Parts: sequence; C-alpha cells; structure tokens
Amino acid sequence: MRFLGFKTQRELRPIMQTADLMVLSSLHEAGPLVLLEAAVAGVPTVGTAVGHLVEWAPVCALAVPPGDWAGLAEAVRQVLADDELRLRLAWAAQCRAVREDAALTTRLFEQLYRQLCEARPLR
Repeated sequence: MRFLGFKTQRELRPIMQTADLMVLSSLHEAGPLVLLEAAVAGVPTVGTAVGHLVEWAPVCALAVPPGDWAGLAEAVRQVLADDELRLRLAWAAQCRAVREDAALTTRLFEQLYRQLCEARPLR
C-alpha cells in the first residue's frame, strides 16, 4: 500500500491501471467517483456498504458493513487470493461503469423527456 497524495487525472490513470485492488473504506459516501475510476481501469473494488457500492455488490464489488474492519480485511484477502474472483469483479464493474457513462445517461434522459413531452396527457 502506498499513499501518493493528490494526483491529477492525467497522473492518476496509469497509477490506477497498475493496482490489483481498490479499497473504499468510507463510513459515509454518496456516489464515489473513485469507484467508477477504478472500474474503468479494470480494477476491482472492495469496500464498505455505503453509497453506490451497495448497488454494485456483490456482482461488481464486495461490500462489508461500515466499521467492520475485520470484515473489510477479510474481503481484501479473499479478492487478492482468488484471481478468478478478482477478474470477475473487475470485468463486471468495468461493464457497469461503461453502461453508466455520463454522456450515455444524458442521451437516455433526453430521449425519455422527449417521449414524455410528446405523450398525450392523462386525464
């Protein structure tokens, strides 16, 4: 484990791609961007069940209750010891991250709003 301090996006991407695992140990989160950054880079995530990580687990990430540090350590050990699990989580997360692309999501919302605006009102 290395603490590298602040990195720009340009500096972060090659670093992220060398990681075996991303650990998100937050007690409170909404939608951590680092979850998407790791997924796009093909890095699996293990973390506490907060924010979007709850929605991603167990298919795209492993999650443990916030504050369960022994459980978090065990989940980290489990993923690092099982290449098949690590690769399966990484692949599923990468696929989900691509589906949750901001540009695609924007287009889908625009399409939905157009359909709603063009629909006849219910009475």
